Amino acid sequence: MLIRRSVLAAAFLAATFLPCLCRAEEPLFLDGNPRYPLVYALENYRHYLDLDSCTLISGNADSFEISAEYIHEPKYPSHDYPYECRFRKNEESGGELQVWDDYSQKWCAIYNPYDQATVEGALKENGDVYYRLPDFYKFKCIYRQLFGIPYGGDANDEELRRSLILPAQSNASARTHQYLWDHENYPCIWRHQELAWHLDKHSVYVELDAPPQYILRILVLSAPQVHNNDIVPRSIDLYRLRYDEDEGKMFVENSAGDWRYMPPDGSSAESGKAMFIGEAAFYITYGRRFYGASPKWNQNLNAYFDVFDDAFYELLDGKA
Repeated sequence: MLIRRSVLAAAFLAATFLPCLCRAEEPLFLDGNPRYPLVYALENYRHYLDLDSCTLISGNADSFEISAEYIHEPKYPSHDYPYECRFRKNEESGGELQVWDDYSQKWCAIYNPYDQATVEGALKENGDVYYRLPDFYKFKCIYRQLFGIPYGGDANDEELRRSLILPAQSNASARTHQYLWDHENYPCIWRHQELAWHLDKHSVYVELDAPPQYILRILVLSAPQVHNNDIVPRSIDLYRLRYDEDEGKMFVENSAGDWRYMPPDGSSAESGKAMFIGEAAFYITYGRRFYGASPKWNQNLNAYFDVFDDAFYELLDGKA
């Protein structure tokens, strides 16, 4: 995959291995009971592991299948407690750490968000990295409970885990960020519910430059909107975008490998996000606007409107 990742890797490692100076104001145990430690939290939910339920299904510390139960707070009205989680790393998994996904009914890989080789390898193989962070931290806690040692010999396991448990939005130690890690290379390009998506400006790769046709690729990192500045991205995705300047049309490649047209009115949340990413990638690469070059006609509004305002490009220029 022809993408420059050195800046991403360096900044990613610098951010994730910084000492965690902030601490979450979350209850560390469910109802104060040490049997149920907090293992993951965002603004609107928390996961508490049931330590007494930790079970070694088979194997040992080097090759294993393990399970446990956990509590999701607040409780989903349609689901009875407890939830079960299962993990394995054995011959059946090919030596890969995996979690059982009830939704897809299959074993799925778990990536270590603190390992540069993991990030690089997953991007090269899949074009994206979805860390399954709640599963990752539940697994770490279960493994320590069963075998009495941190998984992978990670002496800073607790320090790293705490960086992913986020304070409430009202806490002054957590805030929204225009730039991930307050670095202008990672502007926030889209927000939806609890998540924000940040571009890696230095990752842009020009695959085709044959005016009026262009194809660009860019990496996009997702993270909670409100977080401490030592946050680890929840996922990294590769976007592939095509542009036709003669027709004034922008396209994004979908999971099937087909080009999907993105109209400048951003008719859905997903197409809107991809369109913002596409506009930003074009501007970062060529220093000129694509859909934002002139007002567009909106049939619903029966008027011209600016798809992107000046503040959008100022954000990309690091002037927000």
